[in-house]
Amino acid sequence: MRWTTVDGQFGYSGVWGSPTAGPTPEKVWGIFRNSNTKTATITAASFARGNPAILTVASASNNGFDIVQPDTMNQDTNHLFVGIVDDYPDTSVGKTGVWNPEDFGIVQIYGINTKAVVSIGTVSIAGPKILLPDTGSQFQTVATPFFGTGTASTVTNQALTGLIGQAYLYGSIASSSGSGTVAATAFLRCM
Repeated sequence: MRWTTVDGQFGYSGVWGSPTAGPTPEKVWGIFRNSNTKTATITAASFARGNPAILTVASASNNGFDIVQPDTMNQDTNHLFVGIVDDYPDTSVGKTGVWNPEDFGIVQIYGINTKAVVSIGTVSIAGPKILLPDTGSQFQTVATPFFGTGTASTVTNQALTGLIGQAYLYGSIASSSGSGTVAATAFLRCM
């Protein structure tokens, strides 16, 4: 069974595989729109597969299906993380193109995703770790939840985990000779 609809409605896939292949892991998708306008610079207004997707709070696009790229990791707007970009209209060879402004596409909101764009460095990262959206259309790993410090009016760190849709590094990432990103496996729970 697999179904999808349009305008921000959800899709579902959770069928059993063949007797020799075993079950297919459950996954859920939503249909969203890249809220950047067609007049924006394409390199600055485009998503690629594996990027985190954030609901926009702009008044002109505050409709529940327009999304933007994440802001700096500790920004409140990232609390509206809805999933990982999965697919969109793309006619390039090998489907390596970007999600153009104002096009609709599919964002995975639940299940295992093997294309999460995660920032890496010179040390290996052993999962499971919490993944938080960050600027640069990538995830950063976090070892433990952030908790507020100070009084209610002077909190310096938001309690980011548990407030947003959640993504977890599912497995480990090998170290790199420098900084950059890698496609990693994540478990999503954003519904």
